[in-house]
Amino acid sequence: MKKLILLIYLLIFVSCAMTTEQLEIEVKASIVETLKDDPEYEGVEVIDLSLIHKSGNEYIGILNVIEPNSFAEAWNYLLQTDALNVDGIEAKYDVEVIYDGQSFIWEIFKKE
Repeated sequence: MKKLILLIYLLIFVSCAMTTEQLEIEVKASIVETLKDDPEYEGVEVIDLSLIHKSGNEYIGILNVIEPNSFAEAWNYLLQTDALNVDGIEAKYDVEVIYDGQSFIWEIFKKE
């Protein structure tokens, strides 16, 4: 009987847990929402997030973003010219995610 209850519990838990791909989508949406609300990250565009399962409830990945080219914007403004390309600069960041099957938390680190 205990084995049957454990098996049912395990099936319910597994069916509720997200796949790595689903977790990527949810974490990316959370990152976009967080950056959108922080004026320090104005103009930063999240391009892609790739996660892999590290072990247990830990995932690691890479976040690709485009950051504003503030130097080019300031230079062009000061010289009243379009001498420098103001397109954004691509950057990559390391991401660590902990997912317990119901909720997650993420942290971003500058890629060295």
